[in-house]
Amino acid sequence: SLNVYTKIKSKPMNLKVNDRITIGYSVKLAELKLHDLVGETGAIQEKLTSRNRKNKGFIISLDTNYLKEKCWFIPEESIQKI
Repeated sequence: SLNVYTKIKSKPMNLKVNDRITIGYSVKLAELKLHDLVGETGAIQEKLTSRNRKNKGFIISLDTNYLKEKCWFIPEESIQKI
């Protein structure tokens, strides 16, 4: 089984809208105070990974709501395709 506390080492490649993902730990996720989402699953709704963006990541539609919200910005370092 996936150890959700292990930092995901590889950068996500070729991810696209509707791909299914798992959220892994990253320093950037912790800085956003979203570390409670580690291990959660969902689907990519929007890619925010253009070269010009300072904070690259994705809008993820979670399978279960977190703090009464379904969609969250998740840094690319925390994304793992499933």
